[in-house]
Amino acid sequence: MPTPVTLLSGGLGAGKTTLVNRVLTDADRDVAVLVNDMGEVNVDADLIESRSELSGGSELTELSNGCICCGLQGELDAALLELDGKSSFDHLLVEPSGVSDPAPIVERFVRSPQVAPRYDLDALVTVVDARTFHDAVLEGQPLGAADEADESRPLSELLVEQVELADVLLVNKCDLVDEDERAALTETLRSLQPRATIHETTHGDVSPEDVLDTGLFDEDESQSSAGWKQILRDADGGDNAESGTEHSHDDHDHSHDDHSHDGHDHRHPPEAFGLDSFTYHRRRPVHPGRFVDCLQSLPASVVRMKGILWVAGRDRHAFTASFAGSATRVVPEGRWIASLPESRQEIYRRGDDLDWDPDVGDRETRLVVIGKGLDEAAVTAALDETLVREGEREGLDDDRFPRRTGQELVIDGSGTRTTRPAALRGQR
Repeated sequence: MPTPVTLLSGGLGAGKTTLVNRVLTDADRDVAVLVNDMGEVNVDADLIESRSELSGGSELTELSNGCICCGLQGELDAALLELDGKSSFDHLLVEPSGVSDPAPIVERFVRSPQVAPRYDLDALVTVVDARTFHDAVLEGQPLGAADEADESRPLSELLVEQVELADVLLVNKCDLVDEDERAALTETLRSLQPRATIHETTHGDVSPEDVLDTGLFDEDESQSSAGWKQILRDADGGDNAESGTEHSHDDHDHSHDDHSHDGHDHRHPPEAFGLDSFTYHRRRPVHPGRFVDCLQSLPASVVRMKGILWVAGRDRHAFTASFAGSATRVVPEGRWIASLPESRQEIYRRGDDLDWDPDVGDRETRLVVIGKGLDEAAVTAALDETLVREGEREGLDDDRFPRRTGQELVIDGSGTRTTRPAALRGQR
């Protein structure tokens, strides 16, 4: 029988370790813990060991000096196999570092031929620091000097993606926000991940049953239930909005049948939670310079924007643009099918129900915009101003935009950041 696993994500200082200690103290079953820390000294593991009855033996496993979402995936597999081989426990609790992307970790449990038969993902739990998330995402404030100077992916985007993948959201440190801020935060979280169960807490004070043996993880739902993906799916009438590019990537939006829990359909538009949303779709490329300027001056009402991007001067590659809080990451994700030789275009067009334009093929800009009190007309007009005008295409190029898969461009209120290999994300 595979051992159930809870993956516990959340930003730096959100309260993950406090929650782990509470679960270990109150749980009525044997819980093993795997703790990951970026530094050479695993501080979180020390805190767990000193405040619980764990002896530092097989029940507590430490992975340090790297991130299990990227650089330590081999070590993660080895640790999981070692735990399974020499220990007896009822549930495994995995606490990645505060800068870990949960998606690659999920892949290890679902896809790894060594790990998947031994472990069964039970729930993806994200601890949200109420004050930090409100200020960084709703207000667009940078997460301190370190976030401003970092050349990797914006931390605000990582916080949002941890929410978008979650089955359970533990909104912690609620005593640090007032009633209005708390309501706005809840509305935003609901719009980002409509199907998640939300618990509001202070000092991680939740029952172990809220995070153990919930049975909430569903692979299909996990891949497709983020709010922005639902909006794209609804706008396309259920079609895959990103199927027009010759690639596969984490944000690829698959169409699935609706799943319900306890007789309640968990798919809701952001409007149901007091937020506004719309889809911006144009068959013209954006001018790279004006697009950067636009992203640096988006109104505070825009909370989330994500989708596919056609950049003038980079007509071979489709880009994804992901805005969260106050920063945007632009990443090349693959070739437009229209950029391929005609013989290969026909192969892909026969295999996929593409939205194909006779002039530009599958090239398009399609962005989902979610926010509070959005002025759709104003945001649309601002995005339209970024589109290439007649006579501008000739020789247009911008070295800030990546030229190949594996690089990225980060744009925020302070300017643009140097592109770097995506494999280096998280390695601070």
